[in-house]
Amino acid sequence: MSDMEKNKVLKHLSGDGSVTPTGKAKYRIKGNIVHVRFCSANRMAPTKFKFNINPNTLSADFELWVCGSSDCYYLIPNAFLKAIYDNPNTYIDRHQKKGEGT
Repeated sequence: MSDMEKNKVLKHLSGDGSVTPTGKAKYRIKGNIVHVRFCSANRMAPTKFKFNINPNTLSADFELWVCGSSDCYYLIPNAFLKAIYDNPNTYIDRHQKKGEGT
């Protein structure tokens, strides 16, 4: 289901243009690289979706977060995410080692 939902959003964003895979979870749309992530809905917290920011996220022009279905997504410019990632007061998730990403 996640691939179908991601592809629906990518096609929507491309309009009449093409969607070209450029690597794992990355696509070229209208000259920009978009890194795509999908998070399924949690029955216990259906309005909360968990995404993180990592170096792969920052290697694209935009980050696309698909939240449960193609009806809910966020297309976020890399500059905005980089500002969060570089902020020393940003929460560090349990999968990231201290000092990594700074």
